[in-house]
Amino acid sequence: MTFEANRIVLRPWAESDAEDLYRYARDPRVGPAAGWPVHTSVENSREIIRDVLSAEETYAVVPKSVGHPVGSIGLMLGAESNIGLPETEGEIGYWIGVPFWGQGLIPEAVEVLLRHGFEDLGMESIWCGYFDGNVKSARVQEKCGFVYQYTRENVPCSMLDELRTEHISCLSKEQWMQSVRSIIARVSDMERCFDRLQKAVADDPTAIEKNLELWVMLQRLRGYYESPRWMQDYEADEQGRLPSDLKRGVLAQDALFDFLEKWG
Repeated sequence: MTFEANRIVLRPWAESDAEDLYRYARDPRVGPAAGWPVHTSVENSREIIRDVLSAEETYAVVPKSVGHPVGSIGLMLGAESNIGLPETEGEIGYWIGVPFWGQGLIPEAVEVLLRHGFEDLGMESIWCGYFDGNVKSARVQEKCGFVYQYTRENVPCSMLDELRTEHISCLSKEQWMQSVRSIIARVSDMERCFDRLQKAVADDPTAIEKNLELWVMLQRLRGYYESPRWMQDYEADEQGRLPSDLKRGVLAQDALFDFLEKWG
């Protein structure tokens, strides 16, 4: 199965990806933070693809800008998880190569698998953990709506032969749906304002000056654009969280900015 989002494609790993996997997995800043050792050779990476990354619901993260895998993400369902979950729940794990840190690609990939897990696989909850000190992973979870649940001490990290502290968070299907619904409602409301304002000034360039209701709409639209909410909604759209049939002209930054500059 393959998934496509705004900037990435998630697809199954292939042995031919070994060189690309090794390129990023040999960096000591990547694997150990996630609990696995650095890859030692292209052949080692090829073995990992055969033995580990070939598992069901495990995908290569392929940015459209480069066309090759730069990270990995996967869902471990029920008993396959690391934290003992029922069959109706799953655990998500991910990593990405250092050159692609800070670009929001993993949150985008997580959103794709959240939708897949909840809508296609019928998961009731999806869990995620990070080892103490892995701030980047913690930020991804927070950004995607996961809620902290508990901390486990002295967790065996067998591949590195050490004990670690792991922080566990969770996102229920209901929480995920509420978040998406609230974004859709807000974007739809602002879209109605934007659409009405555009039509009004197209018919009469002085309409906003003469109509208090339109002026109030314009202030609401400007307040939305200048608030953190607009960026959050924009990022949600970039991550593929919003339905394809949703009108979203208000999230087109240049068009909205130009309109506010001209009429605001």
